Amino acid sequence: AILVGVIRTQRDLQSTTSLFNLLSIGLLIYPVFQISSITISSWNDNHAISGQMKTDCHLSPSRSEPFPDIYYIVLDGYARQDVLLETYEHDNGPFLESLEELGFFIADASQSNYAHTLISLSSSLNMMYHDLHDRPITRDEKIQYRIPSVGNNVIRRELECLGYVSVSLDSGRAWSNWGNADRFITVQETGVEKLLIDKVNEFESMLFYNSIGLIALDTSILFSENLRNTINHPSYAHQENILFTFSQLEREVPMLVSPKIVYAHLITPHRPYFFGPDGELMDPTGPFTLRDNSEGETTYSEVVGYRNQVVGINRIILQMVSSIIENSQSQPIIVIHSDHGTGNTIKDHMAILTAIYLPGIDENKLYETITPVNIFRVIFNEKFNGEYEILEDRSFYSHWKTRFDFTEIPNPSIDQ
Repeated sequence: AILVGVIRTQRDLQSTTSLFNLLSIGLLIYPVFQISSITISSWNDNHAISGQMKTDCHLSPSRSEPFPDIYYIVLDGYARQDVLLETYEHDNGPFLESLEELGFFIADASQSNYAHTLISLSSSLNMMYHDLHDRPITRDEKIQYRIPSVGNNVIRRELECLGYVSVSLDSGRAWSNWGNADRFITVQETGVEKLLIDKVNEFESMLFYNSIGLIALDTSILFSENLRNTINHPSYAHQENILFTFSQLEREVPMLVSPKIVYAHLITPHRPYFFGPDGELMDPTGPFTLRDNSEGETTYSEVVGYRNQVVGINRIILQMVSSIIENSQSQPIIVIHSDHGTGNTIKDHMAILTAIYLPGIDENKLYETITPVNIFRVIFNEKFNGEYEILEDRSFYSHWKTRFDFTEIPNPSIDQ
């Protein structure tokens, strides 16, 4: 109706056009400011050299033997064995036994320290708890609170003090990467490639699936195959990134210069579910999203999708760690754990896979209820003559919408 009115009017609309142009500019200023400030803050966090970089050197290991390569691999949303059995009807025992045969210690009662990825990674990489647990939190604190750096963290600084080279593999999410690592390995498109017309982003894909544009896919109209590939580009890019990261960890990274600290955050078996039980790739069936279903019961399709993804990537993981061990110049240290669990109950969301390859230390130093905040405290103490205090293992749950309103969750396994 507005369009018809504009066409038929005899009035001069120049002043009206200028007014709407000004309104459009005004509407753009605030989001552009937000995007710019967050981008600059993220860049500074990952690229600025901390003033503490050269002073946080608390390790004094013996130089009688070469330092081991260290692999820190975070599998997003990988649940603990009992949760897989109870909620997803999958016995993960054979996979865990295969890891144990390779020399891994499996923490059968491990919980995450936090329920959300960025907060959890910040905690484990800096070997510390956040300071918002035991007191009321104001609204301003919730908005302004900045968690310790993921890119410029204590683990990395301690090892770089010893001459370690840092290697980071791109997770596809800038906030979980070490953007200024000595070697940053990525398969993602950059620059002009991201602007190509056949490369839609995640928001555009979501918009297409939730608008009248979906008819184009459902009715198979002209160029439907090309259109489907275009709309599903974020899903295919996500698949490619995960497979690329696994492949690099298996084949290329072990050959890089030593000693090195290798960090990889893989967004799997977290949804979306793209892997079948034989490790095969599945075609996307909907818009790309990382958001979990946080309301109601876990649906049958989610159970099947998650279970198949766990089974599929287990094969890849075993092949990867076998290759790392076999191709390392000396026995490496490999830490594999999840940032949080998965599912709609608090237990499901906090119970995580934790597997540690730490040859040559007293088995009593590792224990079933160890949480991520203590893993590198043990490693630094036992392998590098560190004097880090082993903290009490605590877990704090929070809902996504109020993620700094923490509720401490006891570990029921301690009482069993």
